[in-house]
Amino acid sequence: MSDKLVIKTPKEKIEALAKELESNPETSNLSVVLYIVAGATILGEEAQKSLAVWSATWANSVINEVEAIREEEVVDELSKKIIEGDKNKNE
Repeated sequence: MSDKLVIKTPKEKIEALAKELESNPETSNLSVVLYIVAGATILGEEAQKSLAVWSATWANSVINEVEAIREEEVVDELSKKIIEGDKNKNE
C-alpha cells in the first residue's frame, strides 16, 4: 500500500490546492479564496448562492472603500502642494 494521501472529496482537493498556494507569497491571497470555496462545498446549493452574493457584496464594498481612500489621498496631496506652493511664493 502506498503512503500517498488519497484525497476523496472536492473540499479536500480544494484545501490541498489552497495549502500549496499559501506557501508561495505570490499566490497566498488565492489560498484564502480557495479555503472559502472549500468550505462552501459542504453547503447546499441555496447556501452556496447566498455565500456568493455575500462575497460579491463584500468585495464591492471593499473596492468602494479603497477608491474612497485613494481619493482622500489625492485630495490631501493636492492640498499639500497648494499650501507648500503658496509658502514658497511668499518667501
